[in-house]
Amino acid sequence: RPACSSMKLARLLFVFCFVVTVFCQYNDTNWKLVGTTELSFLPWITSTEGIANDGDSFFYNSRNFITRTSLSFDVIPPHNFIAIPDILSSQSYDHLGDGVISNGILYQGLEKPSYENCTLLTYNATTLEWTGKYKFTSQLHMPWVAIDESGHLYSSDWSPVDKFYVYDLDLNFLYFIPLDTTIKDPQGGGFYEELLYISCNGGYVYVFDVSNIHNGTLVSYFYTGITEEMEGLTFLDLREDNLGILHILDGESVLPLNKDLNHYLYHYDNVNLS
Repeated sequence: RPACSSMKLARLLFVFCFVVTVFCQYNDTNWKLVGTTELSFLPWITSTEGIANDGDSFFYNSRNFITRTSLSFDVIPPHNFIAIPDILSSQSYDHLGDGVISNGILYQGLEKPSYENCTLLTYNATTLEWTGKYKFTSQLHMPWVAIDESGHLYSSDWSPVDKFYVYDLDLNFLYFIPLDTTIKDPQGGGFYEELLYISCNGGYVYVFDVSNIHNGTLVSYFYTGITEEMEGLTFLDLREDNLGILHILDGESVLPLNKDLNHYLYHYDNVNLS
């Protein structure tokens, strides 16, 4: 029995050292919160979900409407307060996710309460009106979409996530990318320097290298300090305004509710990134 106890202790020590090594290897402590912006009440008649940018404006959406602000966070028209088209709302689709803008088009994912056949659709980023284009998918959830530099659109289910879905910009499914690490409760996604960043409930952002379509690899993660529900994220260099390069939106307040009903945009920088 003493020998058996020694072996168990050695195994526990090995597991502990392994966990510590993995934590230190992947945890990127260079990301720092550099500011927060309290957002005006107008966009948040219902809960926040997503954020995107075109370099000149920030675009925000709740589950069913879309609006924008200037880069100085002044609310500017137009707004789309009935963003889900009738042809889809009549089929019970009711929940936009975290979107992304590419070449003047806002790409979005849309869910329904039965969590089946989530839909990709597009909006004109100038008018915020639906373009008339949509496509049903096999995804059960669609909390976020992101586009890489080669023009591929990525998304995932909600929990657990062990693969990414990849589409072309005509919304046609291309392939899955299996992941070497399973994540839970993703809410937002975006690319920066060819890496895919995923914000998840619990305050963490996970960073994947998806250059190998046969194996998406976790390269790092970091804790944001956000205690509200995590929502969408977007990248835009606002360092001249001391607001970093990564911007993450919070969601519903944790009970008891904050003293105000506004939501916040959290700004992060990383001195190791250009």
